Amino acid sequence: MNDPKAWFTWAGVCLLFLGMLYGIFVLTRSEIREFQRDGFPAEATIIGKRDQLERNNRGDRRTAYYFDVTFFDKSNPDETQTVDVGEFKTGRMEVRRQDYDQYEVDDTIEILFLPEDPTKIELSSYINGWSGWSIYLCMAPFALGLIVLILGGVFMWIRSLSDVTE
Repeated sequence: MNDPKAWFTWAGVCLLFLGMLYGIFVLTRSEIREFQRDGFPAEATIIGKRDQLERNNRGDRRTAYYFDVTFFDKSNPDETQTVDVGEFKTGRMEVRRQDYDQYEVDDTIEILFLPEDPTKIELSSYINGWSGWSIYLCMAPFALGLIVLILGGVFMWIRSLSDVTE
């Protein structure tokens, strides 16, 4: 790769790829932060488990794992009632493979849901597993790739300058 133009083309492709990775990171981080900030805890009962083969827009296949759960939404208590157990809700949540294998139908799990949209549900253990540092550690490959591209670009620029002066 002695031609700086070819190198810059490949660097541009790599930057585009790193930009997409960064976008995925930002979306995941904002969703995690939303559940950490606004998520309401509840105990849910697993009423069904399902794994499903799905295709993405590129045609790649992956297996997605789901729990169907029921829980009581106690985020808006009704103070006019003597006993308020909350509003009965059902929902479907995507889970990781290890969680899918760990729990069975009729098991009770701790969840977080968003009171403004109770269909958005996550396992508490998944959300609580994301500390401030772990969120930023996910960005390490992006930062490392960006540093390599910048250093490579500087090296190619210096090399092209030395070729002009010779």
